[in-house]
Amino acid sequence: MNTQQTIIVSNEGRVKGELWADKLIVSGLVEGNCYADTIQILANGKINGKIYSDNLSIELGGCFLGETQLSITDRVIEHDETNIETLKTA
Repeated sequence: MNTQQTIIVSNEGRVKGELWADKLIVSGLVEGNCYADTIQILANGKINGKIYSDNLSIELGGCFLGETQLSITDRVIEHDETNIETLKTA
């Protein structure tokens, strides 16, 4: 999932895969890499994966299993625009 807004994973929420957001608030379970300016793991929250963020907070009772690195948004990634294909969803 990729958004420029806030993603909230509620108590009963379960996410498997990468999350890209401006802000990520987790009180459920996330399994996968997380990319956000701000990540909050609340008391019942759990992230299992890599976190790429400059601002991480974990409340008492929250759980983080994995690695953390500073945000990668400042890194330059070059790509070849000549081979870009537009995909349409049904």
